[in-house]
Amino acid sequence: MLLVWIVLSLPVVLNAAPAVQFPFGTVRGVDRRAQGTGRVYYTYHGIPYAEPPVGRRRFQPPEPYRGADPGRVINSNDFPAICMQPESEEFGATSEDCLFISVYAPPTNATKKVMVYIHGGGFTEGGMRGYVPGRMVTDHEVIVALIQYRLGALGWLSSGDDVLPGNLGLRDQLLGLKWIKDNIARFGGDPNDITIFGLSAGGISVSSLSLSPLAKGLFTKVIIQSGSVAAPWAINKNPRALMYQYAEAIGCKPRFYFPGVTRMYHQNILNCLMRKKASDLVFEIGSGDGDVLGRGLFSSSGLNPVLDGDVLPMDPVSIIKDETYLRDNGVFDRSYVIGVTNNEGLLLANIIAAVPFLTFDQLTLPSNVIGQVRGSAKAQFPLGVSEEMLNVVDFMYTFPRNADGSIPFQKVIDLPSDIGFVAPSIALARAIADNAPVYFYLFDHYPQALLSLVPVRYQHLLRRVPKSLRGLDGNCQK
Repeated sequence: MLLVWIVLSLPVVLNAAPAVQFPFGTVRGVDRRAQGTGRVYYTYHGIPYAEPPVGRRRFQPPEPYRGADPGRVINSNDFPAICMQPESEEFGATSEDCLFISVYAPPTNATKKVMVYIHGGGFTEGGMRGYVPGRMVTDHEVIVALIQYRLGALGWLSSGDDVLPGNLGLRDQLLGLKWIKDNIARFGGDPNDITIFGLSAGGISVSSLSLSPLAKGLFTKVIIQSGSVAAPWAINKNPRALMYQYAEAIGCKPRFYFPGVTRMYHQNILNCLMRKKASDLVFEIGSGDGDVLGRGLFSSSGLNPVLDGDVLPMDPVSIIKDETYLRDNGVFDRSYVIGVTNNEGLLLANIIAAVPFLTFDQLTLPSNVIGQVRGSAKAQFPLGVSEEMLNVVDFMYTFPRNADGSIPFQKVIDLPSDIGFVAPSIALARAIADNAPVYFYLFDHYPQALLSLVPVRYQHLLRRVPKSLRGLDGNCQK
């Protein structure tokens, strides 16, 4: 009987995740098995990299975690709370105290490459719970780390001055990367071989970090998936207007404004926001209003990165044209994979169509959409664009037409795809390619089985189908 007990216990002992020691205590890992293969990997959840951004630290840059309790034990049985966002069963409980890192490691002694994932979610939602990279860790013998960062107003609201400069979410990511650089060797990772990667808003974050002078030396490789900071919708160029709108909606806008006291006005707004409950600060505002005629298909008025003069010192479109800046700030010291998927603009095209309940094979657009196409093209050239160029855009994105004069929906998908994803990604790749290794991809696989699981409608597609796998149904496929 004793021999049987020893034999049955042996795999558990061999696969038990080792505890990792830190000045703040011990992180006790948990061994998991990869889906499909059953191979063992170690999971470490709830590792604090910053002081909780609560109380006086709300709306402030993150501070490195200073906890020092050798007797403390962090168990990794479950994910930590995610950052404040609309309640979601998919991602779990929310909390303002959310600045944690998760680490996934294979059970080998060799020093391993490190991959750091920055999650997407439009800068307003997401977290660790949706990403379990067991197969990546075990199939490729790499360490994967995930960083949670502040979302929504708590992470991206900005007054456009020093009262609330903005980009707190990016600053969280930077501090998380520094923590990984300093500590990943404790898990068997190579601090000199770190790849950052992200999708959609995560791709914008990754490309922003790649261009930020504050990120120099923190990572060596970059994978940017379907999101470039050079896109016209990636940067909020008018954050002050959004802050005023947000303050009014939440009851924090002062009754009077006097010219010459702008900073005091902003401080009063911030003081009011500091008194609010965290749950009161979570609601959607300033984006997705469908005002495509006035703003073009792509321009950001939402809770996005801003030009703060520090994390992002100037417009990314200007940065990628400045070879001296790119060289001095370590952009050419890394290698890159940059890519897009087919039909990236599907969701935004649906906003133009304003027909969210029709299946894709029913969709056409009336000829008056031409005005929106021209308006969107003009919005991308603030210094002006010739009538001849607008005519070319008209032709490329509105012809050939259907017999009734309407525009095939595929054409309207192509326009936001090219403006918001393809062209900015190519521009970023070209800016770097002469001085650093750059690989570009187009993901064009169409998974028929995936879309057959749910009705092919816009709302369902947004929530249930991974962005990297979105496509049209078979009747509309290119």
